[in-house]
Amino acid sequence: MERLHIAFFGPTNSGKSTLVNAICGQEVSLVSPVPGTTTDPVRKIAELPGLGPCVLIDTAGLDDTGTLGAERQRLTKAVMDETDVAVLLDESLLPQFEDAGIPAVIYKRGQSIDSLLERIAAVAPQEESKYLTGNLVGPGSSVLLVMPQDKEAPKGRLILPQVQILRELLDRGCIPHCCTHESLPDAMRSLAGKPDLVITDSQVFGLVNKTIPQDWSLTSFSVLLAAAKGDLNVFVKGALAIENLRPGGRVLIAEACTHVPDTEDIGRVKIPAMLRKRVGMADHAGHDGTVIPDQVGDLTVDIAAGNNFPEDLSPYSLIIHCGACVANARLVRSRIRKAVAAGVPITNYGLAIAYLQGILPRISLP
Repeated sequence: MERLHIAFFGPTNSGKSTLVNAICGQEVSLVSPVPGTTTDPVRKIAELPGLGPCVLIDTAGLDDTGTLGAERQRLTKAVMDETDVAVLLDESLLPQFEDAGIPAVIYKRGQSIDSLLERIAAVAPQEESKYLTGNLVGPGSSVLLVMPQDKEAPKGRLILPQVQILRELLDRGCIPHCCTHESLPDAMRSLAGKPDLVITDSQVFGLVNKTIPQDWSLTSFSVLLAAAKGDLNVFVKGALAIENLRPGGRVLIAEACTHVPDTEDIGRVKIPAMLRKRVGMADHAGHDGTVIPDQVGDLTVDIAAGNNFPEDLSPYSLIIHCGACVANARLVRSRIRKAVAAGVPITNYGLAIAYLQGILPRISLP
């Protein structure tokens, strides 16, 4: 279940932080009479009556001034891209949220929290009752999940898409079988017959494709998320646009979250390397072992993490978005709309990797 993102907007010192704290029943945001106390957006996960799991987002004042006022306003406006419901502490802000298609409610001091939550529930987008796995499986389906447990995987835990899809398969009455890519051959031998679907982590798409029979249906966690949170048709077209990349081009890797990358990072290391190989760029090792990109028309790859999605997309030949496992559908679709408006192809990790490895035509799409 995707968490409803509720963001609070208003002038500085209008009571946004006080309201968030009151809803949560604890001090989530620092409250002070000093203007500009809230700087970066503050997020709090909460389970709210009548709304279920939510993300509450406290923001800086839309009228923030001072040395960092413009930057604070930029971060606040960026929150709008992920806002499912806006709580406005200034009625004059309503038109800009209506223009953006964001449901909004007005809160005035003295109104009850229960009343506010009821009004939020009344305007909140209704979650579509659809499965991540779509029509690819049904009750009784045998599904093989290939889940690498490498440096990118959190120790002692599964990554969120793996958990979500495994739970969904159980809820749908499917029979899931789990393995790592190293144990895939053993897992295949343990099956009673051909599974109805194989779902893999995108980074081992190529290995899994070579290991399983070609008549086995294959997809990835990232591809399933692309369909659930984005626009699959736009993403597929974006993957096909990789064919048009040339040396000297510029690609944006967009991550919905912020994380500290390591040497195996899929978005910052593996995909850029595959793209450069595709367009004929060769990396060379310097005398100290560092990688030196080909300086003749090198493919430029920029990284945008978290809310740092560029306002100007015109320099880019292609945007490749992460699976957005921790982002909501509104954020992903907002970025798709911006890319389409700018005339820039956009795809996601799973579909890009499938294309780069020459297996996109055989991938099962929900």
